Amino acid sequence: MVRTSIWDMSRITQLTIEFGEIEYAAAFDKGASTSKASLKGAIVVPDSHVRQLVETYLSISNELDNGWDTRLFDNIESARKWIES
Repeated sequence: MVRTSIWDMSRITQLTIEFGEIEYAAAFDKGASTSKASLKGAIVVPDSHVRQLVETYLSISNELDNGWDTRLFDNIESARKWIES
């Protein structure tokens, strides 16, 4: 079973997504979190524009009480260090 995951978005410099799509992704992951309750996820997002969108997703996920422990990182090294801790 997958217990940790790293989503590396470090090569993304532009992302076009509407708020409703962010809400949908957060709601979808809330459903997934009911069957995989303990997931530790690191999201690598150095670009400020993309980071703002991911922060919106995480905020909505938090409001939906998604139980995954997901955090943002500026670089892959920091993300790996946290995942391994």
